[in-house]
Amino acid sequence: MNQISPHLHLFVDLNDGFNLKCTMCGPRANLRDQKVMPPDLFASRVAPVFARVADFQLGCACEPLMLPYLGDALALMRAYMAPHLRGQLITNGTLLTQDTARLLLNSGVLGKIRISIDGATAVEYPHEGTITN
Repeated sequence: MNQISPHLHLFVDLNDGFNLKCTMCGPRANLRDQKVMPPDLFASRVAPVFARVADFQLGCACEPLMLPYLGDALALMRAYMAPHLRGQLITNGTLLTQDTARLLLNSGVLGKIRISIDGATAVEYPHEGTITN
């Protein structure tokens, strides 16, 4: 009666950091004031829940690519998850490098990586290139 449902839909943020100042983001906008769930707390309390999830989303109200131990967190999720299960990660994409993309793809944890774009101007969504009409 007190068991966790095997059909649990988990939406989780392991940090509260943002690297952009977009409408969707909260008041934090840099690594200095980011609060992060301690890795040992994630390992002991949150990661085991992944054994019972039907699906999950990493990154709800934060930028998950700012998580300092993202690779370790993905590995722990994979260790607990059912072999066929894949979840999703939502990011603004600005911190996505080749190394990070390789980490996400090779984790075996994600079936979807969603990129959320708040605006199309450099003020709202800074980018290295230019947007043309």
